Amino acid sequence: MPDVIRAFIAIPLPESVLEQVQQVQKKLKSCKVHMAWVEPHNVHLTLKFLGDIAPGDIDRVTKAMSGAAIGIAPFKLAAGDIGIFPDLRRPRVLWLGLTGDIPNLAAFQKHLEDRLYEVSQGDWKPEERYFKAHLTIGRIKTKIDTELLIRAIREVGSITSDTFTADTVYLIQSRLTPSGPMYSRLRHIRLCDIE
Repeated sequence: MPDVIRAFIAIPLPESVLEQVQQVQKKLKSCKVHMAWVEPHNVHLTLKFLGDIAPGDIDRVTKAMSGAAIGIAPFKLAAGDIGIFPDLRRPRVLWLGLTGDIPNLAAFQKHLEDRLYEVSQGDWKPEERYFKAHLTIGRIKTKIDTELLIRAIREVGSITSDTFTADTVYLIQSRLTPSGPMYSRLRHIRLCDIE
């Protein structure tokens, strides 16, 4: 096993939503928007990016995930409108927002951050930024024509994916390769509203 594992905690998406993500990407590509597109099979809802962890940390992370899931019912979610991080003056990330059970999802994510902080004795600090549930679909690595980007987003218009139930949370290893990241699921927990 490697000395360190690049890892994050995320909720996977059903095939129907990934197909809709791919359709949005195709429409944007047809508008001549150039960026590094996330492969649809790699799109997921990130709850916490951990960075490099030791193999021995996997059990601690799983313990935090399990603790955070106690009494939490699965979430009903849908992918929605297109957004940009940080803003149109400096676009870096193109994303689809999520709608549905967002208040409970945000509360769970906060509880997960708190549990990770506890089990790591302060090593995994909570994000300072407010949690914004989103699906990254593209990354902008060079200068881009923002007017073209705005027109393309308007042309794609408002979207709403199929509603899906998010009931499983995964600890995922990310291996960076020349052809893009490769993800491996290491552990998972199920959400259940029974104590």
